[in-house]
Amino acid sequence: MYYIENERFGCRFGQSQQNTMKTQEVKEARGRLAEEFVALLRLSPDDGVHWTGSVRDLMEAAHVVYTDGTVCDGEGCVCTFRALAARACTVLHVTLPRNPSAVAYQGEQRKGVRRGPFIQRYAAQMFRMGIERPLERMVTGKHTSQCSPT
Repeated sequence: MYYIENERFGCRFGQSQQNTMKTQEVKEARGRLAEEFVALLRLSPDDGVHWTGSVRDLMEAAHVVYTDGTVCDGEGCVCTFRALAARACTVLHVTLPRNPSAVAYQGEQRKGVRRGPFIQRYAAQMFRMGIERPLERMVTGKHTSQCSPT
C-alpha cells in the first residue's frame, strides 16, 4: 500500500490540527510498541524467533520503550535501557552492540534520509497502512503468534 504524506503539499489552514493528530498518533504508537515489545521480551530464546529488521531499528524500539518508563522487571523496578536491549537481543538472536544507546541515538537522529526514525515509520504502518502490529512483522520464527500482546 502506498500513501502520500501531505506535509509538503498541504496548505497552512488546518496544519496545526494535522500536527496535533500526528502527535496523538505517535503517542498511541508508542503505547502499542511498548505492548508488543514486552510480549517479545516474555518469549524464550528457545522459541526460535528471529529479528529480520536492522539492529538499529531494534535498538530504537528498545529506547522508545525505555523512555516511556512503563516496563518493569520481575521485582517491579523500571527496566534499564541496557537490560531491555540485552533481553531483546537474546530472545531475537541478535548480537548486542557494544554501545546500544549510541546505536539508538544515531537511529533517532535520522533526518533528511529516506528512512526516518523507527517510531515515525511504526506509526505510519499503524495509521496509514492499517497494520495492527507492525513490530510482529519484523520477527520470524515458529512462535511468532506468541508475540501478540495479551
